[in-house]
Amino acid sequence: MEKDFISSKELAGLREEMVGVISVIPFLQQVFQMEVILDANIVLRDLIWTTTKRKNKNAKTDLQEVLEAETVIAIAPIFLKHEVEKHLPTISSLHRVAIEELEKEWRKLSNFIEFHTEIDDLDISLTDVRDPNDLPYIKLQIKTGAPIRTEDKDIPAMNGITISAQVIASLKDYSRHAAVEYTFKLQGVSLITFSSVAIVSIFKFVIHMTKSLGKLPSWILWTAVIALIVGLLFPLTREAILGWIGTLSYKLKSLGEDVVELLMPHFKGHDEAKSRADKLRREINV
Repeated sequence: MEKDFISSKELAGLREEMVGVISVIPFLQQVFQMEVILDANIVLRDLIWTTTKRKNKNAKTDLQEVLEAETVIAIAPIFLKHEVEKHLPTISSLHRVAIEELEKEWRKLSNFIEFHTEIDDLDISLTDVRDPNDLPYIKLQIKTGAPIRTEDKDIPAMNGITISAQVIASLKDYSRHAAVEYTFKLQGVSLITFSSVAIVSIFKFVIHMTKSLGKLPSWILWTAVIALIVGLLFPLTREAILGWIGTLSYKLKSLGEDVVELLMPHFKGHDEAKSRADKLRREINV
């Protein structure tokens, strides 16, 4: 599989599949997610770009991409909904875009946002309230601990913790590389996307290995096949397995080398994607 054909959108489905796999193979790492509070100015900016500047109807902003990948779980005070809908007629007039188009794109985006209504009674004490309209975001941050994605300078001035557009861009890049990484991880566990030649080679190797132990139940054979592939998927265990294959008899060594040669492109793709995804996670300090 060419990694260029793996979309970050697929990460949402991969995340669900990995839950089941991790229950069986607990040392696999769960796919990263980050909760983020969205400010109205960010949402409105996205809506303006989508309805007035987008040339390709399938193009997405960085925010839209990380929401679809479920790398970012967006939350907001219910105040955001009222604030956005209040500004849509003005944007429609100013940018000469049909209000129906803005409302359509807002409905799409709002489906990815979890609105909180129970923060109004939260008591907070601030020495400097620069903009009362920003208080719902500050309150939600106090309740959840999530950072706020905003370009409003009043929020950090009120001690709100914010993240920049660069963090969202890094999360987008993470989503793309993680989609590749976890696709290969699931390939390694499921066998489904390996070629028939690779699967035959794996079985030949495992069958020859088990011959000396006498007749074995089929579940033991399947367990051995999966253990071999999962072991080859990780650099440390791969090195140990390759060293072990080198000590086998001529026939087994030859079969083992065939397996490694057929599967290595999958493992290299996984290693490259994992390395890049890990680097991006470190860059955003998560």
